[in-house]
Amino acid sequence: MTKTATYYTEDDLMCVTFESEGRMNDYGVSRSPVWWEPTDITVHTLKISGEEENFSELSATVQKAILSLADELHDDDWE
Repeated sequence: MTKTATYYTEDDLMCVTFESEGRMNDYGVSRSPVWWEPTDITVHTLKISGEEENFSELSATVQKAILSLADELHDDDWE
């Protein structure tokens, strides 16, 4: 199941839309709650100061930093 989530910086200068396949997860015991967990997160769109940027043209260091922003998203941010 593919879902997306959007991250905005506090100053709204950067907006990143992530995409993830994800999977359903649980604690492995009967009647355990079930939740969706993102896996294989990619950048779908990246805008900086309103300009769309090509994520693949950025340095590996910058790509890694941008992908790490997905860690700040909560489960309910993914749609």
